[in-house]
Amino acid sequence: MALRSKLWRLVMRFFLIALVTTHCLARVSQSDLRSTLVAEHSRKTHRDHREVPEGHDDQTFAQLLGSVEDLQQKMKASPTANVIAPLQAFTDQFAKSAQARGQNDDFSAEMGGKYNRFSTTSFDANFKTHSLCESWNSGGQSDNLEWSESADRLLRIIGNGVVKNGYNMFMAPGQSQGLATNVSVAVYIESMSSFKAQTMDFEVDMYLAMGWYDRRLAHNCTHPILITHKFIADRLWQPDLYFVNSKFAYLQEVTAPNFMVIVYPDGLIFKSMRIDVTLSCMMDLQRFPMDKQECPLVIQSYAYIENILNLTWHEEPPNFPIGSNTEIKLNDMVITNTRTEKCSGPYPMFRGHGNWSCIRAFIVMKRLVLFHIIQTYIPTGMLVSISWMSFWLDPRASPARISLTITSLLTLTTMSNGARQDLPQVSYIKALDIWLTFSQALIFLVLLEYSFVSYYMTKRNLECPHRAPPNYVATPYSHNNNVAQRYRAESPVANIRNRHTSIDSGHPHAKAVNSYSMTTGLSHCMNSTAALMAATPHGGAHLYSKFDSSKPCQKCANENEMIARQIDKYSRSLFPAAFACFSFTYWWYYDWLSLVLLLMQVARASWMEEIGWAHQLRSGKRSMKIVAMLSSVKILRFGDLVKLYRIVRCLTMVLVYWTIFFKSVSGNLFGSFEIVLLSSFSNCTMRLLTLGRPVARLFSTSSAVLAAPLHGADGGLRSHPIAAKTPKITDMKSAFSAVRSGDQIFVHANSATPAPMLKGLWEHVKENNLKNITTHGLLLDGDVPWNNTECDGVIRSNHLFTGATCRKSVNEGRADFNSVFLSDTPLLFRRGAIKLNVAILHVSPPDANGFCSLGTCVDCSRAAWMTADHVIAMVNKNMPRTFGDSIIHSSNIDVMVRDDSFALPELPVRSPGEQEAKIGKLIAENLVDDGATLQMGIGGIPDAVLPALKNHRDLGIHTEMFSDGALDLIARGVVNNKLKKIIPGKILTTFVYGTRKLYDFLDDNPMVEFGDVQWVNDPSIIRQNPKVTAINSCVEIDLTGQVVSDSVGKKFLSGFGGQVDYIRGAALSNDGLGRPIIAMPSTTNKGETKIVPFLSEGGGVVTTRAHVHYVVTDFGIAQLWGKNMRQRAYELIQIAHPDHRESLEKSAFERLKVMPSAD
Repeated sequence: MALRSKLWRLVMRFFLIALVTTHCLARVSQSDLRSTLVAEHSRKTHRDHREVPEGHDDQTFAQLLGSVEDLQQKMKASPTANVIAPLQAFTDQFAKSAQARGQNDDFSAEMGGKYNRFSTTSFDANFKTHSLCESWNSGGQSDNLEWSESADRLLRIIGNGVVKNGYNMFMAPGQSQGLATNVSVAVYIESMSSFKAQTMDFEVDMYLAMGWYDRRLAHNCTHPILITHKFIADRLWQPDLYFVNSKFAYLQEVTAPNFMVIVYPDGLIFKSMRIDVTLSCMMDLQRFPMDKQECPLVIQSYAYIENILNLTWHEEPPNFPIGSNTEIKLNDMVITNTRTEKCSGPYPMFRGHGNWSCIRAFIVMKRLVLFHIIQTYIPTGMLVSISWMSFWLDPRASPARISLTITSLLTLTTMSNGARQDLPQVSYIKALDIWLTFSQALIFLVLLEYSFVSYYMTKRNLECPHRAPPNYVATPYSHNNNVAQRYRAESPVANIRNRHTSIDSGHPHAKAVNSYSMTTGLSHCMNSTAALMAATPHGGAHLYSKFDSSKPCQKCANENEMIARQIDKYSRSLFPAAFACFSFTYWWYYDWLSLVLLLMQVARASWMEEIGWAHQLRSGKRSMKIVAMLSSVKILRFGDLVKLYRIVRCLTMVLVYWTIFFKSVSGNLFGSFEIVLLSSFSNCTMRLLTLGRPVARLFSTSSAVLAAPLHGADGGLRSHPIAAKTPKITDMKSAFSAVRSGDQIFVHANSATPAPMLKGLWEHVKENNLKNITTHGLLLDGDVPWNNTECDGVIRSNHLFTGATCRKSVNEGRADFNSVFLSDTPLLFRRGAIKLNVAILHVSPPDANGFCSLGTCVDCSRAAWMTADHVIAMVNKNMPRTFGDSIIHSSNIDVMVRDDSFALPELPVRSPGEQEAKIGKLIAENLVDDGATLQMGIGGIPDAVLPALKNHRDLGIHTEMFSDGALDLIARGVVNNKLKKIIPGKILTTFVYGTRKLYDFLDDNPMVEFGDVQWVNDPSIIRQNPKVTAINSCVEIDLTGQVVSDSVGKKFLSGFGGQVDYIRGAALSNDGLGRPIIAMPSTTNKGETKIVPFLSEGGGVVTTRAHVHYVVTDFGIAQLWGKNMRQRAYELIQIAHPDHRESLEKSAFERLKVMPSAD
């Protein structure tokens, strides 16, 4: 049934696509037919200089033609001529009516400039119409250019252009009234040259069109006036536009100056010209040749400020504001997109000030990589592969192997120089450089490999155990040896002497019997001589064996040759594998990663839409039977499942990657069918992998490898429902039946701390006499029952962050504290450093679809419930429903307990003190810019900064947490998040802590997004936002800039939190405008200085001196980045309390051996 249902849905989808396509084609055909008829009749009408019949308005036309269906029937049944007349009457009359209505300011404003798109006309409603045409040729207005009036008629108005009949060519139309002239601009690109990387520019042949209203030129002629001569055009006021980023530009003048000016009866001026412009484009070639370039086209008025001349793009797709010839084809680039924007900025002057209006267009292009693949990548790959042939040649063939490798290296070097010759000499590394350098290094390593092979093949082992004879031990002779040594040295001589004696004094025919051949005698003589030499004293000279020392040992030579051949054998696999891994990583990273991610997003979306089959597989009996069978025969373990998952995932990625690779290099776009096919394949693969969580449960093992947050820390999978699975609804007493001795338990923390659940857990532990239980979490709010001495050995807390509720137990040793970056806390669970058995959550009630919310706190709780074996949740209607990574489906929860009586912990709002108020004002007025992205912690200083930001604009919030202080800025519109790069338009956080007012604000509020803290606090994510401003407090700071934030002396105060994450993210801000701020009062409540010569004993450094940029106290701001120790000490002393500055200067001198100074 499921398969039949899927096939039916697929057939219906194709049917709908075909139906929509047919409908669109019919509409296009109808539109083309009507346009053709109108154009044909218009040419005939104006060729005869006929006037347009009047009196036909919209209603008349509707009565004349009826509905669109009637028109289609008439087109089919009647000759074309029968339809042309009424259609043309309506068209001309509608144009005339629109032109007349455009003169009415109220109507134009009401219609949003629909009929007069170039500008508004409100500044001169009572303009004077000049009488330039005869009575028979006036009274109506036509925009059709098939007939136009002679340009000399304008001489009656403009004269010589200098204050003639009120016309002044030196003043803009609205300048005398103190109003700006709105000039709309459009560009049509006729042709383009290839982009020159060496000079970083490109040439454009284009039509530049502009329009504005000059009511001083309004006339009574029916038709517009066409100007093609400079004699008259130069006597009109025209915008003085120029291209800001042009290197060279000129107006085409073959066979005549290519420009025209049209003056419409109502004063609308339209000017068009054809120009050639060479535009500069500062290209970023780091990804060359897989790069994408965004080249600007900036147009600005040269002389008129924004209050006199205001530039805008003429928005009328598809041809405006940027149109282009569809036949444009560049050699190595393809235009993928164009976008426009309006801008303004000051221009430095000797005197006076003002902003100049400008407009920008960006031409987005992608380089076609196929040329470089054929010319560079494939040849270099072949050269690298050829060099590997050396591994298959005989190790003794030195000339062949060396010449092959050297030739490959030299050829590759020449090819590299040729590939780079057309590129500019830039100071950064390009993608092509990485490929060529790695290829050269690989061939060099081939040469180096042969040097090792050659060494072992020619190695001479002159001292080895195989060389000595069986009954002979070589012993060096010395005059000072003892008797035993001398006896051993003489024994060879005695042996030779005895042997010769026996030969001479033996049988009478011994000489004949023992006669030697020449060869045998010579060999025997030489051996005997060698033995005698070895036994002869030589003043301590070391004389050894009788064997020839210049001849290598054959056994050692064989062993060395075996080593050399083993090196070649391993190299045959190692070098190709290294090159293949590099190639895959290289292409994956530089060109097709974004497309693959896009396809995977499509696959995931489709998976979420049609997840039913996967759910049946996850919970079905068949899958459980398979798992049970594999488990019983010990074929499958969880570790094997993880490996299988990774292998299948890699194979899926390889298939999708190569498909995109071949499509991209061929320059073809993806069709809808191909995208569906790839998405379907990815879906099926991912669906098979959904067995992970049931298998993990079956083997009592965490399924962390398959758990993933929404925003990408572990892959981006959402919390999805599990078919045929519902949570068990029970009471508090029975909720913890799955808890056993030795369990590792996660507890939801901060403002989401489920206090009733803590009490219920403690009762269950005592009742069942459980031991060695450990709870994990951030800061638990309220009373934790087991933080006392009677719980030793029973249950113990491991806090990932400390605070007022657990600080005492941690410092007294009754609880543990894990010091870790807040962004790393989810990794403790995902990487198995802490293997959770149970997760206790506090969630909102399920909605109609069964989805709950983690409410006010996501932080690391998402990673906890996705990696725990058993999930228990307290459902509370007082918990606000939030969005993002906080969503969890009820089927992912094993046990639910309902408790609507529990009120969430609240953090009361307190007024900042005098010191904090001063610090807040200093930060707001000096360090927070408009458009900044804020991160603020919790406490008096952040609460003091926020009220001081009321006069700022366009602020955004990307923070680990926030409190009530942000609500007023949100209500005032100060915080609108529209300039943020990460989830623009929304506040991004990971938990909140405040009053009920804050919790009510969050409930069902889509403008606040909660994310996994591993992703939210990632410095590489934070840095992408504009003007990241991180505001964090500390306990003390020494004169070199070391910051202590989590301890007071030997006592733990809090934890690392996200301070370092955001300080680093702000310092690395992509726009270079980030401001990492450490703020604190200059003194403690007891009057002691917080800027100290040395950190207190036991104090731990949270933020190092290398991370600190700004330090703010109630006495000023110290900028430390880029300063040496002497300058740092000076800056910090200047913002210390005046009562302590002298002692700090003395301490600084004793520590640094130099007096602190600013220079």
